[in-house]
Amino acid sequence: MDDVGVWDPAELLTWLRFSPGRIALVADDLRGHISSFLAEQLLTPVYAAGRELMLPDPPASVEDVVERLSRTHIVVCDLDVLYWRPWLMLDPLRVMVAVARRSPPKIFSWPGEIENGVARYSRPGRPDFFEQRLAEAVVLRPTMVPTRFPDELPYRMERFA
Repeated sequence: MDDVGVWDPAELLTWLRFSPGRIALVADDLRGHISSFLAEQLLTPVYAAGRELMLPDPPASVEDVVERLSRTHIVVCDLDVLYWRPWLMLDPLRVMVAVARRSPPKIFSWPGEIENGVARYSRPGRPDFFEQRLAEAVVLRPTMVPTRFPDELPYRMERFA
């Protein structure tokens, strides 16, 4: 993990665009405050993948999932659908990296936990369990203290090379 300070949304987008395939993950944001803040700052809506990926029909392949997510807005949330098994047997991080490579920049709201550079979803033994070490990723987490001024960012950052 590298300490990168705190980038404002424009600096974050520059980092993501610099090398397609890099991803930003919003963690520990159960109410979506960080995703909403970023979408507002970047003048883009938040894309709810769970609902949108199913319309008009569910994707039939990994490539179809990547293609659909590549056509979305910058901030993507509601990604639990990527963990449904045995449907498509997706590797969620690989899908996110493929989407970010095809259509940078992308910021994904991670629906599980991220601890010590390892992204997890669900628990061992469950069919939807996923665990993988992060690489070429920035993790944004809510600050412990609420922001009071408009120039304060509501997140802190960790970068994993």
